[in-house]
Amino acid sequence: EIQIIWCDSNNEPPDEVVHHASGKVRVEKHVINSLNERFKVMMDTPTLGILSLDDDVLRPCVALDAAFLRWTRHPERMVGFDARTHVVVAGDSNEESKEGVRNN
Repeated sequence: EIQIIWCDSNNEPPDEVVHHASGKVRVEKHVINSLNERFKVMMDTPTLGILSLDDDVLRPCVALDAAFLRWTRHPERMVGFDARTHVVVAGDSNEESKEGVRNN
């Protein structure tokens, strides 16, 4: 089962999340839009693994699947993502990676 704590009071969670084909996704909506709300879980967690993401960052399902697979292979370890977005800026003299929020 996947439990999502949705703290974005201005937007609804994506329909493909709420009505996930697996039937194993539960969305817990919070009224207060605060990063601290993610720690005020109202439903019991049915697992040892917990994924915590900022409520304003959506990750591709492929990335979540890969993180879950890595965690199942090493459940004693923490698995996570970078703080925000990691992109390579094309045309940079040395193709350095830039971190930050992408404006699309």
